[in-house]
This record gives sequence, C-alpha cells and structure tokens, in this order.
Amino acid sequence: LPTGTGEFYVDNIYFSDCVPPPPPATQPDEAAPDPSCDQEVISLFSDAYTDVPVDTWLTTWSSATGGGIVPIAGNDTRFYQNVDFLGIEMFGTPVDASAMTTFNVDVWTPNMTVFRVKLVEFDGATFVTEGEIALTPTQSGWNTFSIALADFANPALVTNPAFTLTSRSGLSQLIFSGLPTGTGEFYVDNIYFSDC
Repeated sequence: LPTGTGEFYVDNIYFSDCVPPPPPATQPDEAAPDPSCDQEVISLFSDAYTDVPVDTWLTTWSSATGGGIVPIAGNDTRFYQNVDFLGIEMFGTPVDASAMTTFNVDVWTPNMTVFRVKLVEFDGATFVTEGEIALTPTQSGWNTFSIALADFANPALVTNPAFTLTSRSGLSQLIFSGLPTGTGEFYVDNIYFSDC
C-alpha cells in the first residue's frame, strides 16, 4: 500500500543449495583455572602438567565434531560441537590410574544441561569394565569437576548400575557425552588423574 504507487528496491533473490554457516559459538573469555594439585598426576591434557600420550581426541565412531585446540586467553583448550557422545582413546599407552583417587576436568559450556564422563578399562583389545558419572554444569562459566574414582565403581552413583568401573589399571577410553543430544558444545581443559 498505497495501491499502484508504492516503490521499493530488491537485490539478491535466488535459489540455492548452500547451507548458511552456523553462528559463531559462544566461548569463554578467560582460561580455565590453573590446577592446584601439586602431588603426582597423570595428565591427558593440561598446560600445567606433562601430558601422557593420547591416540586420538575424537574417535571415528564419535557423533560429535571438533576436538582441536583453541587458545583461550593464551591457554590451550579443546573444543567440541554437535555433542551426543565422543571418544578419546589411549590404547597405545593405557593409563594405570590404580594409585590415583580422583579424575579431574574443567568444562565450559554455553548450552549443556548434563555432562557425562565415562572411563573404560580394556585388557589389550578386550573390554573389561566401565563406569559413567553424570554431572550438572553451570552454563557459560568454568566448571571444575573433581570426581572420586571410587564413584565410577558405585552402583548408586553411576548412570547404569550394571556397569561399574571395578578396575582402573588399563584405562584406554575416556568418553564425554551429555544433553542436549547432538547439539551440545563445550570447551575442556585440565584433564588429569590425581591423588589430591
């Protein structure tokens, strides 16, 4: 309106099979807190400690994407998107955490309401045992989770009481998962076992 006297300009009208890029992810503006453990640790990923070898930070059977290093305030951090579940493997050098008491990880997420951590024990290529703990992260802030390794063996605390981590001398997989399914995003740092 008005009928017959309106004016307008138009440009770039077309059909396409292009998918618009996703909006940039929200990310932390500060690095994860420095770990305070000064006792013996087995570190998978942390600028504060010497890391043990990890075969892959994103297995081919993972549904998530990412796993690469993103510097946050000068500190190396790993970033994952489209998270339903993702696997990290140490089959080449399994972790013997039998003398450790705690699994530690720092997580920053803009949208996850549940963050799960699963530790899986193998004997060579043979599955032995596993245990998974579900956590409730605070969104858009660093969450420092220090989980007692005994919790992974407690049927009352794991996500599935049929699977408890009864041994941890050959940990070969670390699996992160959570909600919302398939759209979760998170940054992770300071992944280590400790006796703190």
